[in-house]
Amino acid sequence: MGVPHIAGLDGAELPPGEVGTIFFEDGTRSEYHGDPGQTAAAANERGWRTVGDVGYLDRDGYLYFTDRASNLIISGGVNIYPRRSRTCSPCTRTCSTPRCSACPTRRWASR
Repeated sequence: MGVPHIAGLDGAELPPGEVGTIFFEDGTRSEYHGDPGQTAAAANERGWRTVGDVGYLDRDGYLYFTDRASNLIISGGVNIYPRRSRTCSPCTRTCSTPRCSACPTRRWASR
């Protein structure tokens, strides 16, 4: 796959432990079948490529997958990962399956 990197929404590489989009450098080049626009969108300005996974690298360089970028909700400049919300939410008898969804707003982008 290549050398993994984690990038924030601004494209800057993030330090170990910070969650962001997973990119790979010098990996096997792949393409979206019949969709050159999507293929081009999967690369950043450094030429690193992503398939839309979200995660982080630890201090030893191990890669951890936490979610998919398409599941990300941005609200007021804060990244909200629905999977993380569901796995951290304590369940009770009245709430056996927590849910998380986005509602577009003008002020916050999503909430």
